[in-house]
Amino acid sequence: KEEWEQIWGEQRVVLNKYSDSRYVEDAYYIISVAMFLKDDYLGSKSHLLTLIDKFPNGKYINEANLWLSLSELRVGNLEISRELVYNITNQNKLSKYEKYLSNIIYAEISFLENDLVSTYKYYRNAVKNSNTDAQKIKVYNELIKISEQNDDYEQLLIFLDEIYPLLLTNKEKKEIKML
Repeated sequence: KEEWEQIWGEQRVVLNKYSDSRYVEDAYYIISVAMFLKDDYLGSKSHLLTLIDKFPNGKYINEANLWLSLSELRVGNLEISRELVYNITNQNKLSKYEKYLSNIIYAEISFLENDLVSTYKYYRNAVKNSNTDAQKIKVYNELIKISEQNDDYEQLLIFLDEIYPLLLTNKEKKEIKML
């Protein structure tokens, strides 16, 4: 929490005192994603819209639109989310991280539409495009949760096997074995 407050404060200083700084775009992006990660989807959406408006050709434009799509999805605007992610993925060459985000969005949309096969497919694509083990673990945790909820024990075992080598502590590995 203290780290979040420090980051938030630093970015606010950039926006309030140095509004002409070259770091303003970064500040809007960091604040937007941080708000999303704190489950403040409306606040995130507001800052993302400002970022997109002020920096339409900026370095974060694709990511900002993908985070906006995810924010729309989380506040229940499924069609807006779908349109945003579709436009970004079909009109742009995406980086690996942007592909990771877009697959997360498509997986969540598929899950909301009760399409388990597509949900698994998109989450698996997210794993392939993840940059870190932490991202992979996050996705596998979603896959494990979804397969458990749907009594899909065959897939559950596969996901448990796939997450196992990514775990760092013996405690985590023991918990997976027990499950």
